[in-house]
Amino acid sequence: SLDYPARQAKHIYGSAPVYEPLAGSKGDIIEASLYLDWSEAQDRFEYERFAKAIYYQIHRPFPRITNWRDAVRDLSRPLMTDAVCKDTGYHYTIVYDKRVCPDKQNNKDVNLAWIGILQTAEPLLEAAIMLNDEAMAEFCRKTISRAAKEAFNQSAKLYYGGYSEGKWRPNTWRNDVEHNAYQVGQAAYFFLRAYLHESQRNLEHPEWIKNVGTVLHNVAEQRNDVGEFGNFFSAKDGRVQSYAGFAPTWFIAALTLFYRFSNEQWAKDAAVESSAVYFEKLKTMELMGAPLDISFAPCEECILGFIKGLAELHSITGEDVYLYQLQRALHYNFTWKFSYNTKHRRGCCDWSSCGGDITSVHNIHIHPMGNLVAEDMFYAWKQ
Repeated sequence: SLDYPARQAKHIYGSAPVYEPLAGSKGDIIEASLYLDWSEAQDRFEYERFAKAIYYQIHRPFPRITNWRDAVRDLSRPLMTDAVCKDTGYHYTIVYDKRVCPDKQNNKDVNLAWIGILQTAEPLLEAAIMLNDEAMAEFCRKTISRAAKEAFNQSAKLYYGGYSEGKWRPNTWRNDVEHNAYQVGQAAYFFLRAYLHESQRNLEHPEWIKNVGTVLHNVAEQRNDVGEFGNFFSAKDGRVQSYAGFAPTWFIAALTLFYRFSNEQWAKDAAVESSAVYFEKLKTMELMGAPLDISFAPCEECILGFIKGLAELHSITGEDVYLYQLQRALHYNFTWKFSYNTKHRRGCCDWSSCGGDITSVHNIHIHPMGNLVAEDMFYAWKQ
């Protein structure tokens, strides 16, 4: 047994419409095959052999609709023409198609990372470079510069989580949480990533990383005796309020990138020491504490920062242990991935679910977060 509980801590189930019922009407019969496999196991990673076999047994490849350059252009251009909020100057968090949702208003509240500013601006900048679209590139650079200047809580020495009603706030995701590792760590990672990519083009933006070292040194110094980073922090003084959860692995990814350009040994040491701690947690196959809306249920998003951190650690050290751990982390990620294609319930678009990820056991929907580690999958495959 994998001993894999789906915890129900403070989670409330409510009524909601069923968009895709299993049965078309009352009395319909659904038939399915149930496969049972067994094996002796030295640890829980033995599941990987079965999961891989099942994945390919039901795998259906996604159809190729167009070439990558046209896809990048088609995805990025509407982000400039239809998705920038005139009131805030940032992208909307949600843009509604008025033909489908005529009564819905675009969401002006925006996060710094997660589903927010840097999550959009950094890859959009790379798209602009690919497309030779200087106007798009300049917009992204100004957006990142503005966020770097505005979104830093000087008292806590941490990045703010969101921008709402004209004000930066520690967190706009959940009322009883202030600063959190998921958003702070991912923001530091994306600031560094954007800075390093621009540096390779001989473009320097020191303002983008002005506060990154302060943030990362703060969280590294507050690790507990085990080596865990804080997950929740005080907005007043930045002190750790809770260490529970796997989301702080985004600090490993950020610290490794920080070491790459700064050569600060403390950053590498913190990343190396803590990666071993969180790998022990991965062995439980119960990763929790990233999305703030699921009350510490097992989730897919928890593994993403760890995957990026392990890929970066292997890249700078060349040590096989990180490639081994990266493979284990990617296998966990694949337990949340569609390997086949479904029909969209509205029937209004031709889409592919293959390769898409399920979020968690408590807020079940397909989301694009798993695409963050597509490059790390490719890196592992090449190695």
